Amino acid sequence: MKVIFCWLTIVAYLVFIPGFMWDKYRDTVCGEIDVRISGEPDRSFLQPEDILEIVHKRNGKLLGYPLSSINTKDIEESVNNKLFVKNADIYRTTGGRLVVGVEQRIPLLRVIISGGEDFYIDTDGVILPVSDRYSSHVLVAGGNISRPGNISEGNIIFNGNSGVLEDLFILASYIRNDPFWNSQIVQVYARPDNEYELIPRVGAHIIKFGDISGYEKKFRKLKALYEYGLPHKGWNSYEIINLKYENQVICTRR
Repeated sequence: MKVIFCWLTIVAYLVFIPGFMWDKYRDTVCGEIDVRISGEPDRSFLQPEDILEIVHKRNGKLLGYPLSSINTKDIEESVNNKLFVKNADIYRTTGGRLVVGVEQRIPLLRVIISGGEDFYIDTDGVILPVSDRYSSHVLVAGGNISRPGNISEGNIIFNGNSGVLEDLFILASYIRNDPFWNSQIVQVYARPDNEYELIPRVGAHIIKFGDISGYEKKFRKLKALYEYGLPHKGWNSYEIINLKYENQVICTRR
């Protein structure tokens, strides 16, 4: 009898408790909208008020309404349409809180094209507009750059018809992922002959990089010069450091 009683108790719990919890959840109203933006704080184009504006504009008032009546998928769709949002994850808690989790896009490179227009490329290769509110301190690219007519804000640059932008993305990604180069290289200049020049933060020289073929090897050669050559010769001793040629670095004195 004790065994039967225990089993009946378990069955009753499994049958009635979920229903009780659902009734409690169904009656719970939204008392707070908690916006959580992930990413790098010093490279943020999004603020919680931006997300709240999107949520309220698309869905109206949510505070004071039952959580069960809130369409989280609809909110996710509206937030994901924001250019600087990479992904949105919306969920409800039993405490009456609607959590709006946002993963923002991270700018990698600011591109200034011929004619003066500028835009960002993020770490996924997506073109983002500049912002009046915030200017991200990232690598800057200028020179002989034009934006293909079939690429606009929100598009990814990898379409087979944006060679210079793809080259710049490769260089910027490598520089950003290396702490030494990320702090040292501040600008890339695209030449008409499809070669590139790098402008360093420290040192009064220009780095003639050539095209991006063998770019990792070129950066290794340059780092060896920075570590073992320039500290002895002086950071301002050279006007040009040329990496274009195989297995050598040619330095032109001032």
